[in-house]
Amino acid sequence: MALKQLTSTDLLADVWFPQIVWKAHLDDVDTDAIKEYTLDLMSRNSGRQISNIGGWQSNDIKKGDCPAIDEFVEMLDYTIADLSGRLGLIGSQPLSLWINVNPKHTFNITHNHQGSLFSGVFYIDADKDQGNIVFERNDDAEYFIPPVKNAPQTSYNSFATEYPPLTGNLYLFGAWMKHWVKPNLTDKDRISISFNWGLPTAQH
Repeated sequence: MALKQLTSTDLLADVWFPQIVWKAHLDDVDTDAIKEYTLDLMSRNSGRQISNIGGWQSNDIKKGDCPAIDEFVEMLDYTIADLSGRLGLIGSQPLSLWINVNPKHTFNITHNHQGSLFSGVFYIDADKDQGNIVFERNDDAEYFIPPVKNAPQTSYNSFATEYPPLTGNLYLFGAWMKHWVKPNLTDKDRISISFNWGLPTAQH
């Protein structure tokens, strides 16, 4: 007697070591107040350069520097604490937060955020054609999964994925995920907040 044909729906799938990008669109953050604070800060401070090629990146923003950012951090801390509990990463706290301003042709090179558990970006003033954030796979799968012409792209066979910038968009991800940001090719500045959450003793 022939064996029953076993299809993929007959298989039980245990998913381990997932790479997840959590996302949300926030309409109630006071992005106008944060943008106003950003422009004033830029006029007084030359900023720093870490992963940004061109553009302007602030030093770490501290509590009390901007009430609208403080409100955003309080909201985000609640969200990440809830997420941390579900993932078994209890104790994650805010480590650092900074502002990015990317004029035309500026971008961010591939990097991750060592010393943190969660990292993320929130767009203060951005349009969807101003340069996507790109997440790269880092498990060496490119040496095993052959490219197949016209094959459908899935979360299993992809080597990278990307998300658009848009005012109010929030992306949250594991700090070990390699990512970079495409150049802004418009004449309008792209403004965002980046941040790290982790254990308070972590170095970042």
